[in-house]
Amino acid sequence: MLYNPAMGFAYIGARTLAQAMQYKNPITSNFFEYSLMLNPGNITITEANQAAWGNVVDSIKGTDEFQSAVDLMVTNAEADGRISISGEDGLAGLQLNETSDLKMAIGTANMQVNGTQQDDGTWDLNVSVTDTYHFDASLDYGSMG
Repeated sequence: MLYNPAMGFAYIGARTLAQAMQYKNPITSNFFEYSLMLNPGNITITEANQAAWGNVVDSIKGTDEFQSAVDLMVTNAEADGRISISGEDGLAGLQLNETSDLKMAIGTANMQVNGTQQDDGTWDLNVSVTDTYHFDASLDYGSMG
C-alpha cells in the first residue's frame, strides 16, 4: 500500500478542523466529518437518531424560519377554504439562516407539509425537511484549473 504523507496530513487536518468546530457548530461539524469518509452514502436523520448529528431536527424546528414557513402554509390553506395540505400545496423551499450552524450545514432545504385540519380547528401536520449532498466521486465537477 502506498502512503502519501500530504494526503494523510490533509485528512488529519480536516478531522481536527471538524472536531474543533464541534463546540460551536455541531451539525456542520458532523456533516463535514461524515463527508470525509471514503464512500459516504445517503443519511436519513430522524428525531430518534438526531443526537448523532448535532440535534439537527430540534434545531430546525426551533427556528423562526421553519415556524413561519409552516404557519404560512396553514394560513394559505385556511384562506383558500381548504382543510388539508398535501402535494404541491405543501411543498416549499426552506432557507435556514437563523443560526450559523444551520446556514453552513444546510442553507436551503426542501420542505414537504402534509396534514388536515381537525374538528377543533387545530392542524395535524407531518413535516419533512430534505436536503441533498452529492458525495459521488464519479460526478464530473469540471476543470479545477
